Amino acid sequence: LLDLHLPDGRGDEALPDILARDPQLQVVMISGDAATDSVVSAMKAGAFDYVQKPFTPDTLGHTVAQAARARANA
Repeated sequence: LLDLHLPDGRGDEALPDILARDPQLQVVMISGDAATDSVVSAMKAGAFDYVQKPFTPDTLGHTVAQAARARANA
């Protein structure tokens, strides 16, 4: 899980460096910012999915389970 807005920068900008360490990592971006450009930026940076805050535990759990399955099948 990686928040879009970090205290020292943006998650979508950090994501390429994170994925360079483990290209098969499935990163789920989270943010209260639902602007289309933020979602597109995160997905272009390699995010597995994007979950908007506030989210329910079920929604987040489902997305994390999908990411785990994708990782297992990679």
